[in-house]
Amino acid sequence: MQVWVEPSRCFLDLKLVVANGGYVSLVRDVSFNQQLGLLLTNILYIPGLRDPESARTYRLMPVSEHYPGPLHSYLASILHHWGPDSSKLDALEQDLRALRLAKGVSVRTVDDTSLQVLVGRYLPGEGHGFTDRVNLADVGLGLSQVMPILAALRAARPHHLVIMEQPELHLHPRGIHKLAEVIVDAVDRGVRVIMETHSELLLLGVQTMVAQGRIDPTKVSLNWFSLDEQGHSLIRQADVEKDGSFGDWPVDFLDVEMSAQRQYLDAAGSHG
Repeated sequence: MQVWVEPSRCFLDLKLVVANGGYVSLVRDVSFNQQLGLLLTNILYIPGLRDPESARTYRLMPVSEHYPGPLHSYLASILHHWGPDSSKLDALEQDLRALRLAKGVSVRTVDDTSLQVLVGRYLPGEGHGFTDRVNLADVGLGLSQVMPILAALRAARPHHLVIMEQPELHLHPRGIHKLAEVIVDAVDRGVRVIMETHSELLLLGVQTMVAQGRIDPTKVSLNWFSLDEQGHSLIRQADVEKDGSFGDWPVDFLDVEMSAQRQYLDAAGSHG
């Protein structure tokens, strides 16, 4: 038995291909369609490019349990829906402070259809409260890029699947390493996460969480993607041990940094 996908008006219809006495018939599987539809509507997707819809404002959008399309478009509406006294907003602000990116976040209503996201800058010293608020567009790009990631992880419920591309974009190395803890905490709350990354520092943070017992290694799946000589995608999976270690690194991942460090040390040593 195989699954067959056929166009149905502007949608895709899933059917089962069933062999029957040498003949093949297409049978619509309603329950399978419903299950797949439920799975797809429970996805929170954050792409690699997640700029605000316009530089300084967000369009007010309906907020529910489902978020069709890229989630970063819903950022201001999600925060507005939570409200200033929400426990989810408090948790998001804790994540921002843990990453040392901002002291707080709030939403300002511009008109009936648009919102602004304001953040309290993380300034040196203890004398700065959340009174120093600026538009999200006026702070570092790392904060504006990671904010939808943090909001998605807090908005997600245990049955949700959060898919994120390169969550480490434009973040300081300290923030990248700390982001691993935020992601692991979300998984610990029952949220499922699929993460595409080029950051060995983020991966090292997840390994550390495994070694510290913060997350069971069976809940972590590492998959390396590469191309063969014909251009076909190759996927290799590595099992994670209790100490956070795993099998061989993929070619050109950690080896690149180690080679660069070696070249620098050799060059610096030649001047001795």
